[in-house]
Amino acid sequence: MKTKIYSFLVALIFPLAAFSQADAGIIKKIYSNPVIYNFDEKVSWYFDLTGTTFAETEDVYIWIWSPSEPDAGNFANSSDFAKLTYVGNMVWRFDLTPTTYFTKTIAEIKASAGFWLRLKDKTGTKQTGVANVPITDFSAFATSGKPFDYYPAAFTLDDPLSIIFNANLLPAFADASTVHLHAGLNNWDIKQEYQAWLPEIVAKTQLINMGGGFYRIDLVPRTYFGAPAGYVMNTINFLFVKNEWAATTPDYVMNAPGFSSVPAYQINDKSLLLFPNPVKNELTISNISKNVKISIYDLSGKLVMYKTAGSTTEKTDVSNLTKGVYSVKVSDNTTTRTSKLIKQ
Repeated sequence: MKTKIYSFLVALIFPLAAFSQADAGIIKKIYSNPVIYNFDEKVSWYFDLTGTTFAETEDVYIWIWSPSEPDAGNFANSSDFAKLTYVGNMVWRFDLTPTTYFTKTIAEIKASAGFWLRLKDKTGTKQTGVANVPITDFSAFATSGKPFDYYPAAFTLDDPLSIIFNANLLPAFADASTVHLHAGLNNWDIKQEYQAWLPEIVAKTQLINMGGGFYRIDLVPRTYFGAPAGYVMNTINFLFVKNEWAATTPDYVMNAPGFSSVPAYQINDKSLLLFPNPVKNELTISNISKNVKISIYDLSGKLVMYKTAGSTTEKTDVSNLTKGVYSVKVSDNTTTRTSKLIKQ
């Protein structure tokens, strides 16, 4: 209610000249990438101007007055630093670090009414209606007891998504130097594996260290996984990896909106992870218990390798195996888990 009253009052006290300008219409959609961020981090705001009178060829500028007015006094001749970048499909982008752009501290921005603005042409001959950039509050996550969470809850294949991880809840991650995402869509139908020997994949899958044992990764699912046109995303399956596979979390699952064949928040503690798969030389088997029995069989059912695990993440030399498909079985006194392995 406070912010609604504030925006109404601000609209009333704008210079009268502003009300003589042509109304360009209402901003259809506003979103940010990353979805969650600290105010001293760089962020991109996106504005969908579909349905307004702006054309794709026009320059668009931001006129923002809360938490401060960086371009004050320049309504009729907006500064270059207030200019947006055209992305395509009637969407414009504005890049900023809030604390720098507004010359405000994090605390001052938090205490403000938020980010209130209009979009306009350079000379102010037309402008959109009053709008504000939504701020996603993720402060409750730290004490939620969840190992991870994601924003927005109703994520889509083509919009930005932020996944946050609390490594404090997993003792094996206490001394992690890096944390990476190993993930796939629809039960690993399309994968973006963490391949520790490929520098570009290491960089792509690495989470941002937010401090205090919290990590975050920001992505657009279609781009991140390379999903083709027409692809329907039901789940994102993933786990977090410490350093170069020194430890992993259990498998996690996130349901896309409207899909509920598995719990919306699921941890699969019994998932058996083989990496890399396909494999050439060294195979890592994780999410197992120490002293379990590891057996590898070929397609005829012949046992080709057997060992006892010495740790919860076991490395095995399979370079002597011929190319083909194998079955890996991990057994203890009560259960047996099986997974397919492809040897290159």
